[in-house]
Amino acid sequence: MREFILRFVAFAGIVVLSGCISTDYQPISLVENGTLTFPDEAKSEGITYGVVVLEYDVLVDGTVANAEVVSADPPGYFEKEALRFIGTWRFRPAHRNGEPIELQDVESSIEFNWATSDEYSTEEPP
Repeated sequence: MREFILRFVAFAGIVVLSGCISTDYQPISLVENGTLTFPDEAKSEGITYGVVVLEYDVLVDGTVANAEVVSADPPGYFEKEALRFIGTWRFRPAHRNGEPIELQDVESSIEFNWATSDEYSTEEPP
């Protein structure tokens, strides 16, 4: 059995960090996402866990644009799949005064975990 864990953490840029949220502001909410696939290259190299941090914009139609990798651990295995995956996400866009607004520099962490299978034990990676 394969288990993948997605941790979604969104920061609405300066709006959230500055504390300038009024009662007329509604943040984004994730309403749809695709399937996350554990990369074959990582499996074949015995890598069972990874995290990719992405930064992107959420447009007024709820789609993701301008996605970029901020960091990846370990580097070189999970970035391509994380970018593909986040492109499948759809949000209810943020609203200010009843109107949808674009949010820039939203950040999310995508966690890859090859938790249990016939090939890997839950102890040390092979």
